[in-house]
Amino acid sequence: MSANRTWKIGTALLAVVIVALGWFLGISPRLTEVSAANAQRVTAEGTNAAHQAEINALKARFDEVDGIRDQLEQLSGGIPATAELDAFVLQVDQGLSATGSALKSFGVGEGSLLTAAVDPAAATDADPAAAPTTGGLIGIPVNFEVEGSFDGVLAFVNGLQTSTRLVLVSSLGIVASTENPGLFVGTISGYLFVMLDPDATTGEVEPVEEAAETPTPDPAVSETPLPADSATPTP
Repeated sequence: MSANRTWKIGTALLAVVIVALGWFLGISPRLTEVSAANAQRVTAEGTNAAHQAEINALKARFDEVDGIRDQLEQLSGGIPATAELDAFVLQVDQGLSATGSALKSFGVGEGSLLTAAVDPAAATDADPAAAPTTGGLIGIPVNFEVEGSFDGVLAFVNGLQTSTRLVLVSSLGIVASTENPGLFVGTISGYLFVMLDPDATTGEVEPVEEAAETPTPDPAVSETPLPADSATPTP
């Protein structure tokens, strides 16, 4: 009886040992591997989600390419690659006709390559000649003198700033006309801009031929000759 009991106890202990060995040698490492695999899966899913978000953002930006190209085309019309003064003069003439104003004078200065603003404190020890440029952006000074009604002159200036060609109006003065009572003369100064092709820029700015001012001709005055003194014969 005692031997049978001892056998049962030994069998039970052996079963416990086998179960423990199975846990530590088989099941526990496997569970650790499964837990590590789950952690890697979660990390990979998070990385994939981040990559998918980036892909979606790139797709959305790619869908905007056509709109960006349209905006670029509009900007290139406002800042062309050449001066295109003939087209600008036509634009000015259309603005004058639309506002009922008349051009008294028009002048174009020499274009120059624009430079970026530099902080004076940061540029104390720097070479002043080494100021950063704005790429191939050239400013061309222009000035006008137009005559018309007060509202007409303002409308002309507004048309300059809202037309296809970009014009920066830097100064404006309006005074009453001394030649035509009831009308006003507007003196306008500003800049046109040209963006040179960077592949064609050699570092030198081609000067823009200055247009001669077109003054308003003075009205012709015909002199009326005085009657010649006729000698009265003495009777």
